[in-house]
Amino acid sequence: MGVRSCPSLPGPSKDLTDRYFLPYLLPNDETENDRLDVLHEMCLQVLHRKLYLGPIKSPQRVINLATGTGIWAIDFSDKHPQAEVIGCDLSLIQPTLVPPNVNFLVDDIESEWTYERDTFDFIHARFLAVSIRDFSKLIKQCYLFVKPGGWVEFQDWDGHPVSEDGSLNGTALQRYYDEVFDAFETAGCEVRPGIKLEEWFRGAGFVNIHVENFLVSYGVWPKNKHLKKVGAWCQSQAEANGYEGFALAALTRYRNWTRKEVMLLASVARADGRRHDIHSLFNL
Repeated sequence: MGVRSCPSLPGPSKDLTDRYFLPYLLPNDETENDRLDVLHEMCLQVLHRKLYLGPIKSPQRVINLATGTGIWAIDFSDKHPQAEVIGCDLSLIQPTLVPPNVNFLVDDIESEWTYERDTFDFIHARFLAVSIRDFSKLIKQCYLFVKPGGWVEFQDWDGHPVSEDGSLNGTALQRYYDEVFDAFETAGCEVRPGIKLEEWFRGAGFVNIHVENFLVSYGVWPKNKHLKKVGAWCQSQAEANGYEGFALAALTRYRNWTRKEVMLLASVARADGRRHDIHSLFNL
């Protein structure tokens, strides 16, 4: 999260039908939409019901990048009725009945932006891992289009799980992430953006940069009540077709796995995820 040192809302950057997209390797269906909404609730649990951490006060123009189902943008617009909120995504999957101050656009955030410079008070993005090819370029664009004194906040993963006691080592769950992330990296996707965000923000010119790290447990094994609740939501989103959906395209297209092999890996990884003796953690 960083602040930039010190007209009308525009539409999409380009006619998307004229663009060539590198393949999007995650699902885009109702099951995935449900998973994204579960992920939203998990994030609210992690942040103790906060939608964002930036010290914004009375934002007038806000953009939510890769808005997905639009749930964050809708919640934000409810809390800030004075703000004009844009949610942009490659797919128009958001609901049609929304607050009057939110507008959803089909747009590719990795293309050149044609919004007015210095137009947004707050730019928010969340969970872009494996979906963005060039985070550095994207964050530089955020710098150009946020107002001087405005804030940009990214929330993202170090996608590789860890275990402080070594209980993840050698498990099917570890193999799942090793295999899948190797395929994503072959496809040119960034799987560990969280640990690089500070570097990218500084390179873009932001000042007053704040980095916060949150542990997200997988499953209900922690004794800590907060981590246990977060872990339950994390497990829920992964089991909502997350294992198969996350792995299928990447492994079949970039590692020549068969569908049956992917489904088997997903099945044994899911079983490991339910074990209380494997203490998996993610850094958000």
